[in-house]
Amino acid sequence: LMQREVMAAPQFWNVGDTIDHIRKQGEELPELFFDIYVVDPQNHPVGGVAVSQLLRSPRTMALLDIMEPVNVIAVDQDQEEVAYIFEKYHLISAPVIDVAGRLVGQITVDDIVNIIQEENREDILRLAGVADEDRGSSVPEIVRSRVPWLAINLATATMGASVIGWFEGTIQHIVALAVLMPIVSAIGGNAGTQALTVTVRALATRELNSSNAPRTFWRELVVGLANGLVLAPLIGIATALWFRDEDWRIGLVIAAAMMLNLLVAASIGVLTPLTLSKFKFDPAVSSAVFVTATTDFFGFLIFLGLATLVLM
Repeated sequence: LMQREVMAAPQFWNVGDTIDHIRKQGEELPELFFDIYVVDPQNHPVGGVAVSQLLRSPRTMALLDIMEPVNVIAVDQDQEEVAYIFEKYHLISAPVIDVAGRLVGQITVDDIVNIIQEENREDILRLAGVADEDRGSSVPEIVRSRVPWLAINLATATMGASVIGWFEGTIQHIVALAVLMPIVSAIGGNAGTQALTVTVRALATRELNSSNAPRTFWRELVVGLANGLVLAPLIGIATALWFRDEDWRIGLVIAAAMMLNLLVAASIGVLTPLTLSKFKFDPAVSSAVFVTATTDFFGFLIFLGLATLVLM
């Protein structure tokens, strides 16, 4: 990632000294550079001068007078952290220093673009519980990467199935509930995935932290409530008309269940990645499984529980 070729100038040089030096270097210059890094006698970067600024300044102007602070990158810094720094500060290039703080190279924006794209691609794949696959991957390799998460999903799905077992008597008495259960769980799962995706993305870009996490949580909760106020009356009225000959109150039950499950989905969609991130787990890897399992569990529990209380 790092380029060892870098353009540096002593801090006592002026603009003319620097331009003359650049012209003398010729083919020995770095292939691509946007900044000249000003260094002290110990080769520690103390600032940077953009090439455009250098060319606009008088030859007698000291570099110390026109240089700007620089964001230094440690030589062993994680590439995802480097990509975040470039994106946050809109950098074109940055100096790289060793453990002693000495200038050892530079990273330019063209080096980092591929890293940003790669990290975004990895997050999308992890969110779906799959590995980085390409057309050259064999079937056994793809199966090995996907089966573990599907197995975990299978285990968590038994939670939702167990809830259905608790209300077996209610379902046998009111068969219409079996028809409507997938609607409640599907809406809750989709709403949870929406909140989850927004939260994971905010964590990846460092836009979400401990200081604004409560505000994000309440915002998603309000969004869930608003979605419920829009969707619950629609499904309630449609269900009441559909099953009017059996019991119109089923419409009330599914409307209330959908409203509550959307609130649960919004909460879980935010809290799950936040919790995993706090315990140093990658929230993009395992959040989706837990969100889906939780919305299914509470969706069935709320819907069948309300049906038992209201209709039985």
